[in-house]
Amino acid sequence: MNNETIVVQMFSAFRFSYRGEELCEEQIRSEKILRLLAYMLLNRKRDMRSQELVDTLWEGEEVNNPIGALKNLVYRLRNILKKNWKDIEFIHTINGAYRWNNDIPLVLDVELFENYYEKALKEVDQALKVKNFKEAIYLYKGALLPKLYSQRWVVTMSVYCHSIYLKATKKLLKLLMKEEHYDEMEKICNKTLRIENLDEDIYIYFITAMVKQKQYKAAKEHYQKAIETLYENLGVEPSMELMEVHKEILKETNRPSSKIEEIITEIEEEASNHHQGAYFCDIGILKEMYHIEKRRIKRHGITACVILITLLPNQEISLQSEHYVKMKSAAMTSLKKTLHKVLRSSDVASKYSDNQYIVLLLTVEKETYQLVVQRIQEGFLKEHKKNNAILQFSSCDIEDLKAV
Repeated sequence: MNNETIVVQMFSAFRFSYRGEELCEEQIRSEKILRLLAYMLLNRKRDMRSQELVDTLWEGEEVNNPIGALKNLVYRLRNILKKNWKDIEFIHTINGAYRWNNDIPLVLDVELFENYYEKALKEVDQALKVKNFKEAIYLYKGALLPKLYSQRWVVTMSVYCHSIYLKATKKLLKLLMKEEHYDEMEKICNKTLRIENLDEDIYIYFITAMVKQKQYKAAKEHYQKAIETLYENLGVEPSMELMEVHKEILKETNRPSSKIEEIITEIEEEASNHHQGAYFCDIGILKEMYHIEKRRIKRHGITACVILITLLPNQEISLQSEHYVKMKSAAMTSLKKTLHKVLRSSDVASKYSDNQYIVLLLTVEKETYQLVVQRIQEGFLKEHKKNNAILQFSSCDIEDLKAV
């Protein structure tokens, strides 16, 4: 890029580069000044009236002498810019309005990103279409202006850009699939899932790319991770499309064999990868095991129990607060470790919601249910040192239940 062109990054972080010097959000320090600079850059092709800037910068806030406060903020921004570029006037004041100096060439990653996406949509040549989609997704490094995400105008733009990013990525993956560029598909999906890990379509492309490259073990692992992530965060079961990909993995890995010893060896190898203690699985598998166990109970008269463990805050706290989210995450991790330690290898556990685990206790006498609950309670208190969460238990015999 020409040294005489301003280059601005807004995805994942803010950076303003010009003539070999750089200004980043850490140097600006003031969030309001960062808001002002970012808003001016995004709207630089027109004049911005003082009242518009006041409404944007002090959104929902009461401020004495707002025009005076704005003038002071502009003065401070000009001084920050002059520290690196002494003789350049970036901001002009014209008849009660402000205007960015458009005589200086400027490239903004948000605008480039959108331009490449629009070019790709209009392009007829497939190679150029792929090239433009690649350019677009390369520019997207994460959420727009994350330090300003409390601002409505930033949220609106960020959601719009994120939506375009996912559309561009999926269109590109579809083209690469058609051209059988599976290695490239895998790399793109890997990057995308670091940014957005709740889109099932990306998982489908990712796992398919690994299957096509005969990476069956990795494909199995990522399938398991996909269904766990989607269930834990969205409460959704795998779609037919994702299950079809899983069937493809099984078809490729479970080839006909004339020797039962080979099959048993393979099963034993997979079993050896599981940790000692309770068997953890997704809720779909636990439901299947529940139905199998219910049949055994009817046939053999054995006992089994389902326990629901709910984690609750041990204090008055907003369930929407960041503090609660952090507390819940740490406490749920402690609860999982506790269940690993205190349950038997024959017991089955699954995360049921973001603050619940469900446990299937097999061949347990009714008198011992309470002892298991006591062991979990005591183990959790040892594992989770902070006194900010409590466990609530409810249990029932399988023979008394109609469904999980």
